[in-house]
Amino acid sequence: MCGLCGFTGSSNHDLLRRMTDSLHHRGPDDSGYYESDALSLGLRRLSIIDVAGGHQPISNENGSVWVVFNGEIYNHMAIRDDLEDSGHRFSTLSDTEVVAHAYEEFGPRCVDHLWGMFAFAVWDEPRETLMLARDRIGMKPLYYARTSDGLTFASEIKSLLVHPHIRREPDLEALRLLLSFRYIPDDRTAFLGIHKLMPATVLLWREGREEVRQYWHVPVYDLPSANEAAVVVQIRSLLNESVRSHLMAEVPLGVMLSGGLDSSAIAVIARKIVGERLKTFTFGYSDESDDVDMSYSRIMVDHLSTDHKSILISEDRLVDSLPTVIYHHDEPKVDPASIPTLIAGREVRRYATVVLVGEGSDEQFSGYVSNLHFSRARRYRSLAPSALARERIQLLADSVPFLRHQKRALEFLGSLKNQNLALRIMNSTLFSELELSAAASARFMKKTRNVDLDGLYTPLFRAVKGNEDIVASYVDLSTFVPHDVSMRVDKMMMASSVEARMPFLHVPILEYMPSVDPQLKIKHGIPKYLLRQAMKDDIPEKVLTRRKHGIQVPICRWVKQNIGILEQLSLDFARSRDILEKDAVVRIVKRAEKGGDKNAAHHLFAIGTLELWHKMYVDPEHWAPGEPQSITRVM
Repeated sequence: MCGLCGFTGSSNHDLLRRMTDSLHHRGPDDSGYYESDALSLGLRRLSIIDVAGGHQPISNENGSVWVVFNGEIYNHMAIRDDLEDSGHRFSTLSDTEVVAHAYEEFGPRCVDHLWGMFAFAVWDEPRETLMLARDRIGMKPLYYARTSDGLTFASEIKSLLVHPHIRREPDLEALRLLLSFRYIPDDRTAFLGIHKLMPATVLLWREGREEVRQYWHVPVYDLPSANEAAVVVQIRSLLNESVRSHLMAEVPLGVMLSGGLDSSAIAVIARKIVGERLKTFTFGYSDESDDVDMSYSRIMVDHLSTDHKSILISEDRLVDSLPTVIYHHDEPKVDPASIPTLIAGREVRRYATVVLVGEGSDEQFSGYVSNLHFSRARRYRSLAPSALARERIQLLADSVPFLRHQKRALEFLGSLKNQNLALRIMNSTLFSELELSAAASARFMKKTRNVDLDGLYTPLFRAVKGNEDIVASYVDLSTFVPHDVSMRVDKMMMASSVEARMPFLHVPILEYMPSVDPQLKIKHGIPKYLLRQAMKDDIPEKVLTRRKHGIQVPICRWVKQNIGILEQLSLDFARSRDILEKDAVVRIVKRAEKGGDKNAAHHLFAIGTLELWHKMYVDPEHWAPGEPQSITRVM
């Protein structure tokens, strides 16, 4: 696991070193550089595989191909054997060197052979061609920007901002998407001119010309398998294989154990492979005597006899950690779960360098009951009110406190005639279109009028031919996992110099689960029915039948307890940014300070996040990388 950066054009060792050093948290163990008249590469390394010999950048035998790499290739030994049979000779045991030789053998199509989480840059010296690539589901980040010298790229935006030709100017259209989706769901970022390389995508740069192509899509099958017994056997086999491959490491390793089905399944399989020395970790809140995750994780720890650590988070650390969360996301990503993830990661680092996590299961095994409700509710879309009536219902719900708690449900039911809008509302829209039009400034709405909210989902609907049994999960895997889940896991854990691995997002699982009949995934009203069947002999009944809980953040209580700081931030935002009107912000503050209004709490958290991001990244005349010391320092 590492942080990489680079730029085309004339070498500049001082700039390269400063860009690389800004990624120190991603790789505290080692650094390396490649410099030529055409390209410069920098790398910070977190040593996990071939600790002694895996120094980067790495080249092939004759130095014609150079690679800087972030991630893990779980099938690298099999690829290595095939390449050696073809005459390639290796000097290390690292998976990075496998990438160099795979490119030499297959060219840009080398990505088709790689199973893992990765972002990398390959420099083909004889052809003077740069290749950037990202894994299929976007588990590792990679950003780039065009400059007068060509192309600049890095694992994190903060590294790009060190470059003197990169501006720190907000992209208002991207912020419009953020206010709708809680994250930016396309190739834009919050910074004008800085782009993210999309998942399963390759960028080729040669002679000042750029070519971008997607090499993989979440598959769609016309004839899904309905043989339950065979499917259950295959799921267990694939999960066993995935966990085994994800345990590959030369450093201390563990499992994040929430006491839910997904993390318990991983822990069970890992325990059989690693034995009693397996480390497990659970986080909870110190002021909650009846913490659900803690109680269920204790059942699994007693069942497996692991080397377990409980991480207790006090609520005062939540607000104190917010600036650090924003700094490491680089963007104003609105995800309260990022805060406990960061705090837990920093505690985990005391005991392990690698952890396996359960993310990526719900989206494939139908863990979200809401997805089932979506397809069922759409059958009755003829009963949905007209657009005008829907707007009146929403206005009524917003004005009546009792109905306000049901506002999202009412919005969803009112939007059933519009498949795109209904799915966006179900996927936890931050500000609905009606809410934003009532709260945003006229200037902001005018500047962002060309934002196409329907455009994100439209090609995905087309790919599944409108099949409402699978469209919600297809959207989750295509957008939510790469742009939200993966970025939270990667950036918060790497801020702690911990590598998080997601066995449920292993390529064979990603390619198999879409071939399973969706009617099998939720059976007898039981979410993740097939996964429960696959693990029923190994997980205690109480955990096996536990309902989905998710990462818990006491957002209403936390916002109410910190209302003074958040009110100041939100009013600063209204006065300074010309995005939201002051009256609307004051109304949100008043609702949030009463407690219990989850919608208002999320709105206020989002506004505070946006303002802190502006203060940290946009406002300073001279910006330099560095974690903020405290929230009061930023304010």
